[in-house]
Amino acid sequence: MPNPDSYSNHDANHDAPHDATLIAVTVNGQSLQFSPSTTVRALIEFMGLGSIPCAAEVNTRLVRRSEQSTRMLQPGDTIELVSLVGGG
Repeated sequence: MPNPDSYSNHDANHDAPHDATLIAVTVNGQSLQFSPSTTVRALIEFMGLGSIPCAAEVNTRLVRRSEQSTRMLQPGDTIELVSLVGGG
């Protein structure tokens, strides 16, 4: 799971010096930065979605659950995380 210190809201920190150790990605339309070693599964966990069914799409391609722990985030990735919500 990414260390919270390795996560930042890119929009809120646009005046901060660029940290070369982080990569910029877009998650559900929001610009964020993570460690280059962050996997899709670690992102799902970090976003609080690890305990519920969650689909992940990276650059318009579905990442199979079996691949989420090995698929590393890349600079510029666009990630969509979708969870199922029940109710009635």
